[in-house]
Amino acid sequence: HSKAPSADELLGNVVADTYILVEFIGGGSFGTVFRAIDTSTPERTEVAVKAINKAKHGTRQRHRQILECHVLYKCADHPNVLPIRNVIVQEKYVFVVLELCAGGDLRKFTDDRKLVWRNDEWVRSILLQMIDAVESCHKKNVFHCDLKPGNIMCSADGQKVYIADFGLAVLREESLPGSGGGTWQYMAPGTSFTLLLYLILAAILNPTLESLASGGNVTPYATSGYDIWALGVILV
Repeated sequence: HSKAPSADELLGNVVADTYILVEFIGGGSFGTVFRAIDTSTPERTEVAVKAINKAKHGTRQRHRQILECHVLYKCADHPNVLPIRNVIVQEKYVFVVLELCAGGDLRKFTDDRKLVWRNDEWVRSILLQMIDAVESCHKKNVFHCDLKPGNIMCSADGQKVYIADFGLAVLREESLPGSGGGTWQYMAPGTSFTLLLYLILAAILNPTLESLASGGNVTPYATSGYDIWALGVILV
């Protein structure tokens, strides 16, 4: 697996003679995200640039990188999916240029109790935007499989949200054997990880419960249900 690029190594670089990486703003296991200046526009528009270490040709990780860009373009017509502006493939890195969301991710707003506390209308609006975006993706046979507050971006005032980071998305309504990546707190029951966690807990707390997990055999799960479950967890 390719780990995320070093922020220190890339900060200040100019990508494709156009995007100046001016500030590190976040990242995950495989991608590093920067605030950047698009010098091709007269107003020098600020954008987000996600840097990924380019995986070797023919590997599963390379397939995932191509798939992520594909589904971003495929779903970009919905107003609550983070718009993709460009993809630049270099010898060592893949750079995905996205719209910059000044509000950061949804965690920032859910951590701010002044905004969320008893603000039912705000919660309703945000949830409906997410549901509408997920429904649109599902109609295109795109299933996110890693919905969580950290992958929901917000406008500056927090009134509009965008689904982002399709790095674990799939184009199947049923999972493949051995799949089940994502963030465990938002995983639906029946995924590979949750079944494994159940088996471990069962063995510790009550070994007789292990038989309830069908001997540990993992059956395919509905990827659409995975996303719907995650939306419910986000609401809670």
